[in-house]
This record gives sequence, structure tokens and C-alpha cells, in this order.
Amino acid sequence: MLNLISNISYLIILKVLKLALYLPLFIIFFFCLSKPSWAEEDLFQERSLRTGIYLQSFPDISLQDMQTAMQYWTQEIAEYSGIKGQVYFYKDLQRMRTDFYRGKINFILTSPLNIINHFDLQQFSDGYLSVMYGTPTDQLVVLSGKNSGINNMTDCKGKHLTLLNNDPVSEMYADILMLQAFGKPAKSIFKKIEYIHKSNQQILKLFFKTTDVILAYKNFYALASELNPQIKATTQIIATLDGMPRGMGLFHKNVPVDFREQVLSILFTLDTHIKGRQLLTMFYSDKLIRANIDALAPVLRLKQQYLQLLKQRSK
Repeated sequence: MLNLISNISYLIILKVLKLALYLPLFIIFFFCLSKPSWAEEDLFQERSLRTGIYLQSFPDISLQDMQTAMQYWTQEIAEYSGIKGQVYFYKDLQRMRTDFYRGKINFILTSPLNIINHFDLQQFSDGYLSVMYGTPTDQLVVLSGKNSGINNMTDCKGKHLTLLNNDPVSEMYADILMLQAFGKPAKSIFKKIEYIHKSNQQILKLFFKTTDVILAYKNFYALASELNPQIKATTQIIATLDGMPRGMGLFHKNVPVDFREQVLSILFTLDTHIKGRQLLTMFYSDKLIRANIDALAPVLRLKQQYLQLLKQRSK
């Protein structure tokens, strides 16, 4: 009996010793797992503006122009305010999101629907909206030729649609309109859907009758019509979508409030001096105003409407 107890005690002691040998490995493993989160937190505490820009959100601006302007302006801010800055350009939204969550970038610039579709909205704090022609939102308009016989959505069947490339709101709105009119998405109704890179090219295609229907933003349509009054004389608006925010930038919630406010106070004065106005002009903007995720509400409602129509179609 004593031998049995001794054997059991020996086995217990042996297991404890083995655990003791492995304990340092567990501690090291724990610290290795914990270290990235500490490093990320440290990144957010760095008082520098690290902007991530999703290139496809700005089809009307060339990559070279954007890189030159943003890097130049970052240097200007540094000289003017002492705030260090760096700009990162992305073609991959997943990579941009990962860098944003980790703190490599602490401010993002992309389209509102991309923010909704690819980011956790709880990760954002304040930022800005761009204002053009006195309003921070734009109207998405559906245009056709005045003498084309296309006067409403039911006239679109079998026609040629041209959309702005990398504009998910236009694509979703086209689907909504066709689902409402025919119970089918746009690709099932139009004989051809073409994607084009520039808003002015899109409007000119309609003007020269090389497409039947386009979805364009009213501010660009108004500018094109001002430059060429014949555009307005020969085209017509057959549907509208109001209140769409376009240019938007938001900070990560972990950025220190005082630093965020220091940067925003500078951005809100861009329109008061020549170099700042030059940068705003490149982004088709007059000035910047404060915004937060509440500004995404019209786009969220549009997405909910789209999902509801898809759900009804699947029944």
C-alpha cells in the first residue's frame, strides 16, 4: 500500500515538474500573442497623420495627379503645423482595412458605400465631408436623350447603359430601379452595360448618342452643361436619387482626440488660402466640413432598400 502511494506521489511530482518546465514556454507564447495589440495601440498614439486612400474611389483623378498633390500637401501641412504625415495608396480594400485596424494608417479616404461594405463602423470617429456647389451631398441622376423615346424606367429594356467605373452606388441604384420596374437586376434588362472611367466621357457618350442611358452625378452634369449648353438641350433627367455623400474621410476611434481636432482644424481652413484651394479643386470640392458616420445614413438606407428588393425577388 505504501509503495502504491509512493508511486502515485512520484507520478504527481513528475507531472508538476513537467508543467514547470513548459510554463516558461506558455508565458513566452502569451507575450508573443499580446505584443501585437500593444504595438497597435502604440501606433494609434503616434501623433502623425497617416492617410489611406482607395484609388478606385476617385476615377476622375489620375493616379499621378493624386500622388503628386497628396504628397505635396502632406509636406505643406508638416511645414505649416509641425504635424508629420504620410500617404498610402491602396488598390485592395481588404489590405487597407487591415492596415486601418492595426494603426498603420489612422485616417481613410474612400467612397461611403465602401466604408459601409468593408469596414466596421464602430471603428470610426469624426472626419470630414467635401462640399461642392454649397452642399456636402450630390444627386445621382439617370439621363437619356430627349428624343430617344426613353422617358422612364420601363423604356430601358434592351437599351445600352453606361456607368461610371468603380462607383458602387450607381451600380446599386441601377439595380434598384430595374428591380422596381421589372423585378430583375440591371444586367437582365439592358442589352449592354458599359463601364467608363471619367464622368465627362460618360456624359459625352450620351450626347453623341453612343449610349442610351447613363447614371451621373448632377454636379458633373451641371458643369458639363455649363461648358456645352447643347448637352442640357439634348438630354433629360428621367430619375433622381437625392442626398448622396461623395468625398469622405474618417479617423480611427483610437486616435487621440486632441490630435484629431488639431488636424481637422487645419483641414477646415484649406479653402482660405491658395494652395489649399488648389488641392480642393482637384477633388472637385469647395471646402471641407465636419462629419461622422451619421452622414452615411442615406447610403445605408439605399443598401437596405436594395437588399429588401432582392429578398422579395427570391420569394
